[in-house]
Amino acid sequence: MVQNIAQLNQGMFTVSENFYESVQIFVFILLTIICLLMAILMVIHISANSRIKKKMRLKKNIGRAIKHAMSASGADKDAAMSTTDLITKNKIFNRRGLATLSEALDVMDSKNRKKLRDILLKMDCGKYLAEQLQSDNEDYLAEIIRLAAELNLTGLVSEIERVMLQFPENINVQYEAFLTLSRLGSYDNIVDVCTKKDFAIGLTFRSIQEIISSYSGEKSSLYKALLTSKDAYVVRICVKLIGVDNIKELAPDIEGFLDSDNINLLIDTMRAFSNLRYKPVLEKMVALMKHDAWEVRSVAVIAVAAIDAQAHVDDLVTALQDREWQVRYNAGAALSKLKNLDEIREKVVASGDRFAMDMFVNFTEMANIGRASK
Repeated sequence: MVQNIAQLNQGMFTVSENFYESVQIFVFILLTIICLLMAILMVIHISANSRIKKKMRLKKNIGRAIKHAMSASGADKDAAMSTTDLITKNKIFNRRGLATLSEALDVMDSKNRKKLRDILLKMDCGKYLAEQLQSDNEDYLAEIIRLAAELNLTGLVSEIERVMLQFPENINVQYEAFLTLSRLGSYDNIVDVCTKKDFAIGLTFRSIQEIISSYSGEKSSLYKALLTSKDAYVVRICVKLIGVDNIKELAPDIEGFLDSDNINLLIDTMRAFSNLRYKPVLEKMVALMKHDAWEVRSVAVIAVAAIDAQAHVDDLVTALQDREWQVRYNAGAALSKLKNLDEIREKVVASGDRFAMDMFVNFTEMANIGRASK
């Protein structure tokens, strides 16, 4: 028995010894991995710092070149613009250089931007960007297109449209290309993109509105052409902008949208006519004050009031009795701005509608307070 106990103790001691060795090996491996990770992080950090320093040097070179070009005059100015010791092709004409240029242009005023553009054009930057538009790297293409807009390179619009159509699924490319075409005032390319049957614009309503609003050319012709677009967003945006930009000559071109089954388009059209104060559609607006959708009735009230509220007091008093609060609110706001409030009050009282009376009284009291404070 004593012998068995001794053997057992010996076995336990052996297991403990093996376990200790395993722990040592594991700790060694773990420390090795940690050291390798630290070395990798160190290399990444050094590399990142190097890139940042190169970027900062490039920005300084750009700034020095602009300052030199602005301070030079006559023949010296031309020489300054072609100087390659400050901005050389092997620094500017690569992806990092172009990204830096784009950042620099974003923060420049128009005068300095023109100076930098002159420098770059003398270095055939436009030719280089045209070559880069053949790339298959979609993120890089978006950068190139954005820079083309900053440098006002109108000669690249056809290539930019080609890229936009080539990568229909890339929203970033679509946005930058469409925005650049608009900023460069490229009427033909914008109309072509927006009216193509086999191309769908994948951008949001807000993005398209921002893009079309930034158009640098004659807006009336563009809006009229885009009213035939197959993209519902484009049509709605053009209708809205016709009202916002007060382009009265296009009012007849959007009258037909008052018969649309698309409530959003119908509402945008009514708002446009409200801004334009366009009387030929007044009777249609009055009819729309009885539309099934309260949203339409609400905007119709605003439009009728904007175009000729005084001539349609009875219709506005009827709207003041609407079952929807927003319609009553808009009618009350419109009626309170008229001069013959006593006559209007009699009409409201005669309606026998308590809610209509409450709304009218509230607005007239606020109107009186406003007049008294002036």
